[in-house]
Amino acid sequence: QYYADPIIDLIIPSIDKEHRLYRNSCKFIDGNVCKDLRAFERNLRKVILIDDKINTFTFFPDNTISVAPWYDDPNDRLLMKTLWPLLKKCEAATDVRGIIGDYNFSQHSGKKQK
Repeated sequence: QYYADPIIDLIIPSIDKEHRLYRNSCKFIDGNVCKDLRAFERNLRKVILIDDKINTFTFFPDNTISVAPWYDDPNDRLLMKTLWPLLKKCEAATDVRGIIGDYNFSQHSGKKQK
């Protein structure tokens, strides 16, 4: 939470604290960390999880954007180059799962992104 809040505040400050999920909000299922997006009690068509933990993919793959962990690399441009345009597409969509699902497929299959 200590490093996620400043990032969320910068990218999408309109997301209030009650609609943010952190490690202390997780469940553990079969030894895996599960960020249960159903906890928000919102339609999953408009819920996005951005995470640097790949095991989260197992539970909500079409809502999850996987990013590499950030370790104070001043040359890291993932946020502006890849993540920001993807979030803008999601903002305009009626269902983010199609956009994120296509993104995940292209990222993990080696095919060009849409």
